[in-house]
Amino acid sequence: MVRQRDRGGTGLKGLPEDRAVRFAQYIIDTGATVRDTAKKFDISKSTVHMEVIN
Repeated sequence: MVRQRDRGGTGLKGLPEDRAVRFAQYIIDTGATVRDTAKKFDISKSTVHMEVIN
């Protein structure tokens, strides 16, 4: 049996602008790193960079 990961993240649902704000707000509120943010939302570090920077 393969165990599923459940990090409680919301992933990539919603508009790109909303996701960028959600990721940035999480980073600001928690002092999280890009890696921490990626883990929380169950996405790649590259995706966090692309969403927040662009």
